[in-house]
Amino acid sequence: MDQTSGTPAGSPEPLTLPASVSGNFAFSRQGEMTYVTTTRSYRLVAVPFDAKSVRTGAPRTLFGGSEEILTFQPSPDGRMMAYTTGGVVQEDLFVIHCDGTRMLQLTNDAAKDRGPIWSPDGKTLYFYSNRDGDYQHWSIRVDGSGLARITDERGLARIGARNIYTPVVSPDGRTLAAQTERSSALVHLDRPPDRRVEKIPVDLNVPQWSPDGRYLVGAYDSVTFSGPGAGLTLYTVASRKSEKILDRGLAPYWLPDGRRVLFFDEEELGIIDIVTRQVRTARFDPLPGVAVDVTAAMPTLSPDGSTLYMLQTVEQGDIWLVHPGRANS
Repeated sequence: MDQTSGTPAGSPEPLTLPASVSGNFAFSRQGEMTYVTTTRSYRLVAVPFDAKSVRTGAPRTLFGGSEEILTFQPSPDGRMMAYTTGGVVQEDLFVIHCDGTRMLQLTNDAAKDRGPIWSPDGKTLYFYSNRDGDYQHWSIRVDGSGLARITDERGLARIGARNIYTPVVSPDGRTLAAQTERSSALVHLDRPPDRRVEKIPVDLNVPQWSPDGRYLVGAYDSVTFSGPGAGLTLYTVASRKSEKILDRGLAPYWLPDGRRVLFFDEEELGIIDIVTRQVRTARFDPLPGVAVDVTAAMPTLSPDGSTLYMLQTVEQGDIWLVHPGRANS
């Protein structure tokens, strides 16, 4: 730069830096430059879970890398994982064996594909995507074929919504529980597309089906662990009635017996019996880089109730020095 006028003395020259995120540039009088870099890696870990003692065991890493993992869900038999990648431009859908082998990319386009969930037979994935504008529910077979839209604008307009998110499939595979920007909803797959969406008269955050399909349980307020309106709500599908069963908790999951519900509560794991309302808790120390909040992928319970799957983010920050006319050091 010309120090008097501030005009460039030549054309800009690109400088390749050793990380995707760099900043805080500073220069010495001798022309040396310092800056900081941040690198992140993402991995899925499996944590053994014992419902009797409400305890977790030693974690093991399944797979991961530098590409961000946004949402994930284990297959019904526990052998595979469906997940989506995060990105500024696009978010794509993948399936992979839980040992990190045989990865298959199912989508590759400018759409943001999120929230995959397996059909009960393990042959189909449901997810939500903005590939046609607003977020709608879609399905695709696990080999990447048969991409199809499930919901449409007319069906959502009937309940005053434009977008629908986070599908969760019922045990019989006939209905999806979901959320819109206005309320929770059911999507009946055996009805015409414009008549599929039914509004639920209570707002549940990512409602989960009971093993017999009679109930949904969800966190009433997912933003905080406590406060007005927070807690776990039980919704009876047939009667359309809801009942608050706990005044705290986040990310509930049914245990296989269909009577107990696992939930997270700040630094604890808890189990509530929906009949007796008895609650048992134990201290839960998240792994380094694991966040249990709405800004990160929530932990997921395996169908047999024996394993918690969690997303771990590992972040490293470094300081670099560049000498004029020399390679980075």
